[in-house]
Amino acid sequence: MSFLFLIGLVAAVAFAARVGPGPYLAVQVPYPGTEVLLVQVATQFVASFAGAVCLGGLVFALCCTRPNAKMRLGPRGYAGLRTAERASPLWAVSALFAMVTSATVQAGRAPWDLLHVEDPVGRLVSLVSVSERSGAWLVVAVLATAVAALSRCCLGWASCAGLAWLSVFAVVAPWMTQNAGDGPNHDWASGAAVWTSVGLAVLVGVGAQMRGDWTQDRAAAQRRARRTSAVALGMVAAGSAVLGALLIPLSAMPSTWYGQLGLAAAVLFALAAAAVFFGKLTVAAGAGVVLLAVAEAMSVQPAPAFAGQRFSVPELLLGFDFPGAPTLWRLLSAWRFDVVFGTLAVLLAAAYVLGAARLRGRGDAWSPWRTLSFLFGCALLLLVTSSGIGRYASGQFSYHMISHMGLNMFAPVFLVLGAPVTLLLRAAPTAGQHMAGPREWALALVHARLVQILAHPLVAVGLFVVSLYGLYFTPVFGLLVRYHWGHLLMTLHFLAIGYTYYWAIIGVDPGARRLPHLARLGMLFAVMPFHAFFGVAVLSDNEIIGGDFYRWLALPWVSDLASDQRVAGAVAWTSGEIPIVFVVGALLYQWAGADRRAASRADRHAADYEDAELDAYNHMLQKLVERG
Repeated sequence: MSFLFLIGLVAAVAFAARVGPGPYLAVQVPYPGTEVLLVQVATQFVASFAGAVCLGGLVFALCCTRPNAKMRLGPRGYAGLRTAERASPLWAVSALFAMVTSATVQAGRAPWDLLHVEDPVGRLVSLVSVSERSGAWLVVAVLATAVAALSRCCLGWASCAGLAWLSVFAVVAPWMTQNAGDGPNHDWASGAAVWTSVGLAVLVGVGAQMRGDWTQDRAAAQRRARRTSAVALGMVAAGSAVLGALLIPLSAMPSTWYGQLGLAAAVLFALAAAAVFFGKLTVAAGAGVVLLAVAEAMSVQPAPAFAGQRFSVPELLLGFDFPGAPTLWRLLSAWRFDVVFGTLAVLLAAAYVLGAARLRGRGDAWSPWRTLSFLFGCALLLLVTSSGIGRYASGQFSYHMISHMGLNMFAPVFLVLGAPVTLLLRAAPTAGQHMAGPREWALALVHARLVQILAHPLVAVGLFVVSLYGLYFTPVFGLLVRYHWGHLLMTLHFLAIGYTYYWAIIGVDPGARRLPHLARLGMLFAVMPFHAFFGVAVLSDNEIIGGDFYRWLALPWVSDLASDQRVAGAVAWTSGEIPIVFVVGALLYQWAGADRRAASRADRHAADYEDAELDAYNHMLQKLVERG
């Protein structure tokens, strides 16, 4: 693994040495100097490589090794976890160095210039506070530190999956704030960067884990690692194609160093794909490391797509312009596909249909109403994130609130009623003597301690209520609304909180603690006053929520931000009643079904077993009849 690291580091520095001041002058950005540029690329590559090894080790432990019967990691899985444990401290420390270099470079200074100022720590804090890129590296350092600490006390499959999720966020963060997060179409580029960064990290890390001498389950691990690497390659291919189309004009492909690096990346990807096809995963990992070096060399120079162009304020802040004031036709026709959640909605719907078809193919029953419910939930997710509603939600608070209600209160209802976990458990084959698969993974997750805590009815209600007030009546919303990654985080938050809440009330999937039906009904109505008061609070608040951002954006048809906020408050106030109709109907249907099943069980019990009390009672009635 150290050999791969040295190859990548040398390649990253060599690629960066050829950058020169040209790309910076083309976009009127000061050139930091060759020495500073090399230091920046070196620190970023070390951090990215360590992150790839960490995430790849965790994914290898999760997907490519055999856990025991209690879903605890086996010897090879523990080896992957140990790799992550060793890589994460390096990841955290190098991310801090990358934070310093990014902050100083964006300020037009060299990192060592901080040694000559009166208050270097205070100066660094001020530089980091105004630099999105250095802030991203700070997030990486914090998350990598958390992974380093928690990996020492994790042995279960579910806890390892939690570490992998933390690592995913840390891997994605820098990519979202580099060229992909700048200029027009950065909403698409940022979404594509999510797929590319995670796929590349998994390709490198999983392939590196196949090195070494070990014989137990090697053939099975090789097959699973090959499939995992193929999925990672697909993510890299899809994301890189979007990034290349947006950041590298065809005219700049052969004539600029940035474009030439893009061509080199395509060649390296082809090499990695061929290596995966022939089962040479360590070769694929090596190609992935050099590809990572190319990506870091490209990240420190402005993209050719930004040269010699002037952009509108909406393009700079949101990545796109609006066709005009919102109308019903524009809401339905002015689509802007969400590369992350739009893709997720399509993939979820396709996977659900395949699972239902698998059940029907082997003669098992599956309710078509559940299928329709889940597909309708996916359609709502796609509509809210990718139609004109999603487009206008990025720049207008009233439409943001419509999006919030759709993601938090409407789509989760139908997704939960679709019972996707139950479908997965019934459709996926059991592992048997083979490696654990999706069925075992799903069971481990829904019974994980953290999931049990979050799905507890009191916790679910608390999170649902607190998230409303904590987001909008603190500076959090004003920070998140400024960036596309902030919109993605809010979308994920709304969906997760809503799904957890409705899972505790009307869910049939295993995992959540089941209260009596009457208590669930009370749980539903207990939230209603808090939600209504939230709408009233937004409607009557004299301070503009996210006001700085909306004033910067200055949409011509939103001349009165206070009036638009009152509309948002009215939306929040009134929209909470609509999903309750579906939830109450579903809950009453489930309640009646439970009573019918209980009555049927009682009848079967009475038919199969003697009941002395019932016989005595019937005998007494018979005597009364005879006396009468």
